[in-house]
Amino acid sequence: MKKWICRILLSLLTVLASAGAVTVCLGYIEYREALQEEDLAEKIAEIRMRPDYVLFQDLPRTYVDAVVAVEDHRFWQHGGMDLIAIGRAVKNDLLSGSLKEGGSTITQQLARNLYFTQEKKFTRKIAEIFLALKLERDCTKEEILELYVNTIYFGDGYYGIGEAASGYYGKEPKYLNPYESTMLAGLPNAPSAYALREHPDLAEQRRQIVVGQMEKYGYLSAQEERWLKGALIKGRPIRIFVYADMESKMARCRRKAPTEEKLTDKELRQKILAVDKDRAKYYEFFTGQTWGNRLNFDFCINTSQMVIKDIVPPLAKFLMS
Repeated sequence: MKKWICRILLSLLTVLASAGAVTVCLGYIEYREALQEEDLAEKIAEIRMRPDYVLFQDLPRTYVDAVVAVEDHRFWQHGGMDLIAIGRAVKNDLLSGSLKEGGSTITQQLARNLYFTQEKKFTRKIAEIFLALKLERDCTKEEILELYVNTIYFGDGYYGIGEAASGYYGKEPKYLNPYESTMLAGLPNAPSAYALREHPDLAEQRRQIVVGQMEKYGYLSAQEERWLKGALIKGRPIRIFVYADMESKMARCRRKAPTEEKLTDKELRQKILAVDKDRAKYYEFFTGQTWGNRLNFDFCINTSQMVIKDIVPPLAKFLMS
């Protein structure tokens, strides 16, 4: 009985190995045929000639980090394939009997965008892997990420980060703030479902996931995550006015915050300085500019009252109107 079981298992393993070998061969043939139709270097050069092409150095750091965190958090370490992600995907695919989960890296997604369709076949997946390995040999990581964000679809007819930044926010990508960067990083996952103009609420839900992934993988501090999760797309812009001198701030607090009336001038001044310190960090995080010693400045941002309460002491709300 045991011999029969062993023979059956051996036969199954032989069949699986043979099927796997055939699949790899067919995938390699598909990969070679794709390159024969158009050389990789020529295709890359053609993409870089587009008028809205954006160089890596013109991408905001927050946007780069957001894309890597949500799409392929081991991007900077792997060589085109993430064996951990592939192993997890293979397990889930075998259980489901389909290519339900891809486990694709950013490099593999770029390979697909350059040469292949979205059709889910095992041979196409193998071809995609071969091309991803070639991309990793021929290009730097920065070049791969640059090509990736210039070829993905963002919804509403926008292809590439240049079109998306201009179409959605009316600016060049290098001027995107952290809120806008995290929003655009989330859209390509399902551009039709998250199309910002048609489904802003779903797009915001996706952005929240992006921010959470950034904190999970060390791209944001816990405080920065709270700031970004509070910067909602809805809600009236809040104007943060910096008074010309400490006396004006103290007078406003005495007038607007009855609970602060019993504080001495020294205690109240210390509280206000703490508010200013947190506000400066908040401003610099969202704008990329140094607050410095500016005393008269109106800072408007699409946010909600909850984020203001979260980032600074309660006293802050009496300094913001």
